[in-house]
Amino acid sequence: MDRTAELLERIQRGDRRSFEELVRAEAGRLHAVAWRVAGDADLAEDAVQELFLRLLEGRAVHRRRGNAGRWLGRIAACLALDQVRRRETRRRL
Repeated sequence: MDRTAELLERIQRGDRRSFEELVRAEAGRLHAVAWRVAGDADLAEDAVQELFLRLLEGRAVHRRRGNAGRWLGRIAACLALDQVRRRETRRRL
């Protein structure tokens, strides 16, 4: 099991230190992924914060299928796309 998957498993059991370690280890990379999708640093930051909030609240659960780092990257990209769509909806309204 890779380190990211191990941290995710511990987070799911409520380990706050593992959550902090994951944030330190992955935040920069996930922000870069989200920024490439959103094209905006603020939207990327919002997407990454949403991702970590979902992990902390147990709304995003890694099921041990595939690479945990890629799984986090896909979620970051999807949330960044959601941020772009929300911004565009607000502009239209």
